[in-house]
Amino acid sequence: MCANAASKSALRKQMKMALRTIPAAAVLAASEAVCARVIALEPVSSCTAASVYLAMPSGECQTLDIIRHLFEQDKKVFVPRIAGRGREQMQMIQMQSMQQVLDLPRDSWGIPAVPDSQV
Repeated sequence: MCANAASKSALRKQMKMALRTIPAAAVLAASEAVCARVIALEPVSSCTAASVYLAMPSGECQTLDIIRHLFEQDKKVFVPRIAGRGREQMQMIQMQSMQQVLDLPRDSWGIPAVPDSQV
């Protein structure tokens, strides 16, 4: 393993451990505040489409409220899909409904991931 890959792997382990220490209630409260603020932005209200990342189940700002709001406003919603042989490519995949987002399978980090069958 090259030095960069080893450093990246070590950093991921450190981040995973650090994220576990953040209380779920704190993440939820912060997520609600962030989502409310994003939803209130003029560019969000005036857009016709938006790309939103899908969060890990803990330790990260949860974005489902933003996605739900976008669908309620009849906007096109795109979520990222990591692809490529070395997983170095990111594609934005359009979701058709909130239920489709909720039904996405989870990857090894617990992040909803768009499967090949939905591309």
